[in-house]
Amino acid sequence: MQAYFKNFFGDKEKILTILVYFALFLYLIFPYSDKDWGWHLKYGEYLLKTGKILTSDIFSWTMPGYQWANHSWAYDPLMYFLYKNTGFIGLSVAGAIVGLLTFYIIVKQFNLSWLKIAIIGFFFLRLSEGGLNEGLRSQVVGGLFFSALMVIFIKYRQNPKIIYFLPLLFLLWANFHGTFLLGLLITGIFLTYYFFSEKKLSFVLPLVFLISFLATFINPFFHKIYLEGIRHFSNPYLKEISEWQPSVLSCDYCNVPTVFIYLILLANFLFKKRKLEHIPHVAVILILTYLGFSSRRYLSILAIVTLPVASEIIQNLNFKPEKFRSYLFLSFLAILVLIEFNLFSRLPGFNFYKYNEYNYCFYSSGCSSPVAEYLKKHPPKGNGFNFYNTGGYYIGKDIPAKLFIDGRMHLWEKDGYMPFAEYSQIFYSRNYDTWKKYNIKWALIPVNSDLGIILLNTKKLEAWSLEYQDNNNGYFVRK
Repeated sequence: MQAYFKNFFGDKEKILTILVYFALFLYLIFPYSDKDWGWHLKYGEYLLKTGKILTSDIFSWTMPGYQWANHSWAYDPLMYFLYKNTGFIGLSVAGAIVGLLTFYIIVKQFNLSWLKIAIIGFFFLRLSEGGLNEGLRSQVVGGLFFSALMVIFIKYRQNPKIIYFLPLLFLLWANFHGTFLLGLLITGIFLTYYFFSEKKLSFVLPLVFLISFLATFINPFFHKIYLEGIRHFSNPYLKEISEWQPSVLSCDYCNVPTVFIYLILLANFLFKKRKLEHIPHVAVILILTYLGFSSRRYLSILAIVTLPVASEIIQNLNFKPEKFRSYLFLSFLAILVLIEFNLFSRLPGFNFYKYNEYNYCFYSSGCSSPVAEYLKKHPPKGNGFNFYNTGGYYIGKDIPAKLFIDGRMHLWEKDGYMPFAEYSQIFYSRNYDTWKKYNIKWALIPVNSDLGIILLNTKKLEAWSLEYQDNNNGYFVRK
């Protein structure tokens, strides 16, 4: 045992590598702020307590009984279990762990020094921030599947039979998150290249893809998860949701300059090498670059699927900083400073060590626990209207009222009726004729919103009273 510790602590490269991963882990801890926390919680609770998957809507009055293909149904009980046992802090830490695993299992396939891991980790952190900056989410788990997919393609040349794991991967993926559709596209690109360029197992490649495709139908909603995915590409109202907006439009966490530098480095490497084996990578990078700039939600996926190329680039770089006398001392010092900054400045900066529901509301949707408690004591009556971003939270708080809209419903449509379109007309387009047709009796909206100001200061939409207010959260009741 003594010899083991002597060898371990004598291996400075190993120690520095561990410290780099620990520093990256700390940087991947963000304040948990998933606006959909509440409805995920209730879906997970329903499954674990009844043994059944909730397939019809029981939380809204605008689409009661709507049959929804919840493509992340398997994530919900996992999130429920974590929250009940670890709270919001646990969900932040879990998001960081999944993010680190996503990075690690790809980078581990390459022979990289601690310094090279640190460099590529910097780019990964900057590109994926938009996907990881709310803690554990279903799409964060989806990122782990992208990482596993890329590892399969990395290992394919040494072990072609590894592609036999693809059907199992997609079976799991299709039940955890709808990004499996993009995963199928990426798989199709790589397998097509392998089919035409190599003889190894080429005859089974189409069969593996077909079985992988069929495996995605093994889910509680069968083909409907495909219909749900298609709606994401055809809904004009999606751009009104922050994470679906273009990356270049007022996005502090998109880190667009870093993205451009990263893509230029990738393009320069691929252009100089011009290897046939890079063809599928080029195709995937082009697709994800377009998607990433069209919708900031895809930037984190771009970061993941380009990790193999980025790792190859930095693996081939030949620099030896160890020739400098103070290299090791300064390296240890720099990493320890970053770790100390996180532990004693960045994490306390958002109250991580005591993160509670108040902090969650502050960093997510601006929701309010006092408002929720007030509603439990004074149940709303009649049809209500609520702010889209806070709908999921109030579902999780079990308020005694059905909601107008929440984070599940941005794609819901039945016989031409879309509640999110109606919400958008009212809240964003100020079309109050739409408001009037619903006979709204109460509203849960920000006091400083256009609608809140009208209800508070005018009788344009009849007379209203502000029954309860907590910061910017207002509970309005029609007189």
